[in-house]
Amino acid sequence: VVSHAITRSSGSPDLDAAVASIMAATHVPPPPNGRFRGSITLHFALTP
Repeated sequence: VVSHAITRSSGSPDLDAAVASIMAATHVPPPPNGRFRGSITLHFALTP
């Protein structure tokens, strides 16, 4: 992962910070043919 950004806030600063922390800690091998651009959507289910 070269860079990451939250393009739309969850509305919760705590959830946004958790996602930023997860992305900062993510280490993946380089793609076989060099760089590529992609996006992911994360869904949270919060229960009391």
